Amino acid sequence: MKNIVAFFVILILVSCTSVPAQTATATALLTDTFLPLSPTPKPTLTMTPSPTQTPTVIPTRTFAPVPSERADYDKISGTYKFLRGDGGECDLKVNFEPPVRPYFEISFEIACIRGAPSYNSGGAMAKILMSDDLAVYSRPSSVSDSICNIVLQFGDNQVKVTQLGMDYDCGFGHAVYVDGLYTLVDAKPPSLGCLGVRELDDPCFSTPTP
Repeated sequence: MKNIVAFFVILILVSCTSVPAQTATATALLTDTFLPLSPTPKPTLTMTPSPTQTPTVIPTRTFAPVPSERADYDKISGTYKFLRGDGGECDLKVNFEPPVRPYFEISFEIACIRGAPSYNSGGAMAKILMSDDLAVYSRPSSVSDSICNIVLQFGDNQVKVTQLGMDYDCGFGHAVYVDGLYTLVDAKPPSLGCLGVRELDDPCFSTPTP
């Protein structure tokens, strides 16, 4: 009988001491393994702003005063003229923009008119890059898949102009081509925007131009 009582006493003691151990083990498992995970930080994308792209500015008609003479670095600004064999003529005005190395730019305006009887005309005006005394104006044709190119090759007081493209691809009147050797007639940097203007109510008629 004493042995049976002793057995139950030992069983009760073992049970009482093992429960907290199991509870501690379970608590440890919950604490070490099953705690809620911290949110995974999302990667932050750093956007590097792209360099500001300044579109090429096409010169518009201007009546602002122009320098009375070329700058020391300027060897090409001025007004050039080419007399056509059909009685018409072509005029070319060029301004050499202040150099910003490694780029050089010119603003130019060209206009041609045929002689009698058609007096068809055509012209272009833009700001374009220049390299080694050579500048090329390009524009896509509005009537075909071609591109009109006008090459300006500068020499001593002369400009050789070569038109690569049909008259209609360049936006010119019928049979109007600007090819020719243009000779300097005025070295003063010109204002642009008045070549080829024939309307009497246009400001070009009432505003002095070089």
